[in-house]
Amino acid sequence: MQPLMDVADPVAFLAAAARSGAVVAATVWGREEECDIRVLGEALAPWLGQRPPSGPSITEPARLRAVTGQAGLDVERVDQVVCPSTTPTRTSCSTRRSAGRPAERRADRPAGRSVRAAGAGSPCGGGYRLENVFRVLVARRNAEAAPSGSLPRACTG
Repeated sequence: MQPLMDVADPVAFLAAAARSGAVVAATVWGREEECDIRVLGEALAPWLGQRPPSGPSITEPARLRAVTGQAGLDVERVDQVVCPSTTPTRTSCSTRRSAGRPAERRADRPAGRSVRAAGAGSPCGGGYRLENVFRVLVARRNAEAAPSGSLPRACTG
């Protein structure tokens, strides 16, 4: 489950997930400095305004382990995975596209120029290669934590 970073109470969220099965797997983004995607946020900062203050980050392995334990789960492992992605630039787009199309014009807007100026990732074949770290948590329900009920309505698919 990826929403772990976005829920108000990750302990309750993990505990609810544990009630639906003995094994829980979750991913969280790596630290900001471990993710190239941060340059997009930096480039868009003038339009987005100040970031709201936040508490301790669940991206820290020790914090992720602590939250998992509080949810009644035993951490089996926390792995780190680097996920590369390649994002094309306007000049690497297919020549079949017309330069007058809205999608093509957006690349020339200030935000698009800022991202390119920030040097997002490494250039590769007319685009940018971004490498982002994700942490993968695998945990099991404690032997003392007996299964009870199902996921809350907000957590069901």
